[in-house]
Amino acid sequence: SDALRVRYEHMEGGLGVPVFHCPGLKRRHPAVKRLINPRASKSETPLFFSYEDMVDAWKEVRSSSADAKMPVNPPGVEVYNLMDVVSSIDRDQWRIKRRAELWREQQLDKVLGAFSSVPVLNKFVKGVEDKSAKKEGGKGVSSGLEQVVFVPSSRNAAFKDEITETGNCKSRLKPMREWGREMM
Repeated sequence: SDALRVRYEHMEGGLGVPVFHCPGLKRRHPAVKRLINPRASKSETPLFFSYEDMVDAWKEVRSSSADAKMPVNPPGVEVYNLMDVVSSIDRDQWRIKRRAELWREQQLDKVLGAFSSVPVLNKFVKGVEDKSAKKEGGKGVSSGLEQVVFVPSSRNAAFKDEITETGNCKSRLKPMREWGREMM
């Protein structure tokens, strides 16, 4: 209990930006895009800034699904703190990058051995090791955080569209200059 209080001390008093997650909601790209882009083959996990938008998305999934046993309301809704999610994503990306660096160092030690201390060889091998790290860096245990997609509130999107249509009522003209001053 005390460990949890210390861990979630920043949430005391309801501080933070809530994001909503429903385990049953996953987004997959269209089949054509999955064939063209290999990165699009993974499903995305949406995190909603608005609970109402999450419920609307659940209703769309339920209406398009043939499964009659789907509940009316989204089951198992989880609320997370935005800062916790962002810091977890950052930490996860650092771990993946560090794992790739360690793998690259191990490969260099195996291949080059005693020659890795020669600066000219290190400069030459750097391009090769970067390519191999990109290949190997994606392997390993995944936390699923790379699939998180933030869905903005529909009210915010509607407000942004309204402001874009209206504008700020300021002309974008530069102030007029007096004639002849630049000609002299």
